[in-house]
Amino acid sequence: MRTSTRSHRRVFIPFALITSATLLLTACGSGPDGSGSTGTAQAAAASGAIPTEDVVSAVPKDAKAAALLPSGVSGPTLAVSVGGTPPGSRAAATS
Repeated sequence: MRTSTRSHRRVFIPFALITSATLLLTACGSGPDGSGSTGTAQAAAASGAIPTEDVVSAVPKDAKAAALLPSGVSGPTLAVSVGGTPPGSRAAATS
């Protein structure tokens, strides 16, 4: 069964309009100088400066949040999955 050109056009035109509008609106996301909301981060990256200020140590420990952690957890952990089962799933924990 063959579809007519008219039905293809009926689907393509709204798709093209929505895509064009989306691209137009996302182009308006940066400021007049191109900095956007991450201007400081972009400026630091462009200058090649390495941040040396420790901003995390000044944050106090929240006892209520620490109480929500499971027993035996003393700090944050990072789990990475190269393929197969996602980290933290039951299948990965039993194997």
